[in-house]
Amino acid sequence: MNPVLENAFKNPRQVIKLDLKEARLQELPEEIYLFENLQELDIRRNRLISLPQSLKKLKKLKILKAGENRFFEFPKVLTSLIYVEELELRENNISILPPEIGNLMNLRKLAIGWNNLSELPANIKHLKYLKKLDLQYNNIKTLPNSIDGLINLQELNLNWNKLITLPYELKKLKNIHSVFLSENSLAEIPSCIFSLKNLKELDISWNQIFDINYHDIGSLQNLTELILHNNDIKHIHESVGKLANLKHLSLRNNNLSRLPEKFGDLKNLETLDISENNFTEFPHQLCNLESLRSLNLRFNSIENLPGEISKMKSLSEVYFGSNNIRKLPEEIKELNNLAYLGLTQNMLHEFEPELFYNTNLQGLYLGDNPLEDFPKQLKRLKSLKHLTLPYDTQDHRHIRKVLADVDVEFQ
Repeated sequence: MNPVLENAFKNPRQVIKLDLKEARLQELPEEIYLFENLQELDIRRNRLISLPQSLKKLKKLKILKAGENRFFEFPKVLTSLIYVEELELRENNISILPPEIGNLMNLRKLAIGWNNLSELPANIKHLKYLKKLDLQYNNIKTLPNSIDGLINLQELNLNWNKLITLPYELKKLKNIHSVFLSENSLAEIPSCIFSLKNLKELDISWNQIFDINYHDIGSLQNLTELILHNNDIKHIHESVGKLANLKHLSLRNNNLSRLPEKFGDLKNLETLDISENNFTEFPHQLCNLESLRSLNLRFNSIENLPGEISKMKSLSEVYFGSNNIRKLPEEIKELNNLAYLGLTQNMLHEFEPELFYNTNLQGLYLGDNPLEDFPKQLKRLKSLKHLTLPYDTQDHRHIRKVLADVDVEFQ
């Protein structure tokens, strides 16, 4: 017998939590029912293919973690555990959830990602107290209309499935604040999403969305994080400017060449990633984003930076790598909070360190530029810790000696 189990059986009534993960178990003993006060059982990362019927006698069990085992079927005995509040069965080979799943009326969290589910039973509607539903990495193509019964659901994770749409009934889940739909086959943001007024996090990256050219996007007034990278988005509607609480936005790897005028109304935006798009000019709307701390514009075709960039006083890190920038505007010296500046793979023939004397610049990336001379005044940037320079810059050893306190790389 496993030594942890053997020790626990000495005083089974005193055991409240039993940790048997990675115990190489092939079965649980029928005598498991002796742990009558057990509240939490962890049997993850074992070799279990079934569970004993005596498990149903554990009336005080609240948390059961059984992920990373060898279940090919949902263990039916689990549908008798009506007092369980958290059930985790991730990384097994379960293909069907039985209708009896609805018996688990006290369930707060159900995690059954990394399985082979293709659908959910209609009886899932009976899980009235469920707050978190994790279904990522399955083969789900549709959700049942009865999902509107999950009236207390707060988080829904459907990443890495095969969804092409969501049921209209999802709009009734008024308490939901996080929806994750990355790596599906959605061609648009499902209309039901725009009725989720308490939504704070929305991830629809790695889908097939080509347009956000509808005004409903502005209805998500409580949204703080919107992840839309790796789609095919060409246009964004002006109403995106109504997302007053938005703090984090990723539009990386789309087909954007411009931003709507109202984009500048996102006054609380803190991080923005619009790298890997088709911008040929610096979007002037960005200059109005007074709270923006991090900006990623890498892999575009921008040649010039406007003097108005000086208005972006909160900027701490900016990445302009892989563009066609030839010169920095003098006004960039007014970005006093700048700590990281990425300019790798541009067309800079010179770099003026004096523009950054009043900053706390810690990271400066100038590799793969046609710099004509080593910017000698870099040694006056007292906060500098990381620096990349073009590989063909002369006398690497001397530069490292001059900048003895800086981690210098040549590329």
